[in-house]
Amino acid sequence: MKKILVCRVAPMDKYQGVPSMPMSGAGSYVGEKGFGYEIFNFAPSGGVYYGFVQPPGPTPGGIDITNRLGAPIGASHVGHIEVVWVAEDASTKELRIVGWYSDATVFRKIQQVPAAVPHVLPNGATAQYFVRSQHAYLIDPHKRSFKVPKAASDGEGFGQSNIWYPDTKWSARISAYLSKPGV
Repeated sequence: MKKILVCRVAPMDKYQGVPSMPMSGAGSYVGEKGFGYEIFNFAPSGGVYYGFVQPPGPTPGGIDITNRLGAPIGASHVGHIEVVWVAEDASTKELRIVGWYSDATVFRKIQQVPAAVPHVLPNGATAQYFVRSQHAYLIDPHKRSFKVPKAASDGEGFGQSNIWYPDTKWSARISAYLSKPGV
């Protein structure tokens, strides 16, 4: 089974540029600014998708690719990861899978989107990323049905961090869902 990294982002319909309405959820930055760096997560650029999640820690601290995703000690990145993007459903407050990157590369530290990529945020900053892939699947907002657990209400799953490394049971459930036709 492939390694899975689950990332919580602010809710949006398309994640392909400036949101049509102010964003909320997934952290204080989004609450303060009305947008987050994830607004371009499903906007392809030259066949590549650059994905952002705010990892735990200050300024973002980074993603644990060694202990959690099997990268060698000191490696800057790890490949062949299924990165699943989740967001809170506005009406139910449940976390739902909104899409995923297949066969992705996950970086330990934040990366700058190449200068040739037109991903400029509403504040004029260039987008940054932790995840890169050539294969992205965005689920239609009306078909986002897979509920991801929250530790506070479900006893397992997401805590306060925007990153979750699911156990074997949840990895199998998520993998089965992603492999269903029509998702």
